[in-house]
Order: sequence, then structure tokens, then C-alpha cells
Amino acid sequence: MDEKHNLMKFFYRLAICSALVVLFFSIYNNYFFLQIVIRTVLGFFIIYFLGKAFCHLWTALGKPHTPLQGEKRIDYILGELDLSTEKQDNAQHKNFPGQINQGMKEGLPDSETQAEIIRKMGWGEKD
Repeated sequence: MDEKHNLMKFFYRLAICSALVVLFFSIYNNYFFLQIVIRTVLGFFIIYFLGKAFCHLWTALGKPHTPLQGEKRIDYILGELDLSTEKQDNAQHKNFPGQINQGMKEGLPDSETQAEIIRKMGWGEKD
């Protein structure tokens, strides 16, 4: 709540500053008194209500996601909502991070396997 109050105070001050800038340029360009007042008030309210709408949108979209019971946050982000025990066992045996091919754990594959990978990726010779 305090953060929202500080943000609203910032937008209020920003609206005051923009109204003063509009007032200065209105007087500098020799507008009539009624035009100066209308332009200054409109300048203030446009900036103030845009800031208020931004704060409302920020709080509406900024609500933290609460994971469901038994669901881990990382699994939800990656799209895996239910991990089987087989996947969990494989993850425990893996001693290195990232999406590394388990077959390459001992080293690079032989040249035939590398050529097959290159063909599958479309880097081979074109027919």
C-alpha cells in the first residue's frame, strides 16, 4: 500500500509539473486567460488520470501467482504441471545443469552420429 501511495504522489507531482509547463507556454504564446486556464487544467488532469490508470493496471497485473497445492513454481513456468516419478529419478541422477543430451555425458558421439544429427538439423547437402 505504501508503494502505491508513493507512486500516486509521484504522478500527482508529475501532473503539477506538466501543468506548470503548459501554463508557462500558454502565457508565452499570448493565449487568452480562459484558454490558459482550460489548457492548464486539462494538462493536469490528463497526466494525473493516466498515472492513476497506470497504477491501477500495475496492481491488477502485478498480483503474484500462487501455485496450486503440490505444484512447484518452476514446473508451472516451464509448462510441466505434473512430474512423473521417472522424470524425478532421472533428474536426481543428473550431475550437471542444463538441457544436455544424456548420451553425450561421457563425451562427444562418433562421427556417424554427428553426421546424423547434422542431417536432421538440415545442415547437410541439399538434393
